[in-house]
Amino acid sequence: MKKYVAIAGNFDGVPGVHKDQHPNQLLTSGRPKWLAPKYRWALAHRQNLRIRQARILNIYGRLNRHVHFDGKILNPSSRSLGYLVRNRVKSYRERRFTGWDAEHTRLRTNPNVARAVNEFIW
Repeated sequence: MKKYVAIAGNFDGVPGVHKDQHPNQLLTSGRPKWLAPKYRWALAHRQNLRIRQARILNIYGRLNRHVHFDGKILNPSSRSLGYLVRNRVKSYRERRFTGWDAEHTRLRTNPNVARAVNEFIW
């Protein structure tokens, strides 16, 4: 894998699906404060990732400046990919999109997201 784009990823859980999930936050290290069971497993096994040459673009949405989620996935869950792959990939970048068209299901049809993906891939 040379390039990977994640759009609205739920890397560290989905509220209402994981028992005891609550509003989460990233620590200054980038690690999520609350860890979903599968994220905890991935963290314990991240040394097995064979993606040193990969460039990753992580796209997430934020409905407005007062909330930190895209209507379904908390931003710390989406952004927790960075902590998993840090120092294991060639590059890692995040792009946040804000507004009604940054809602979870709308991100994939958002023309600005499509433009960002095209610029990154090509």
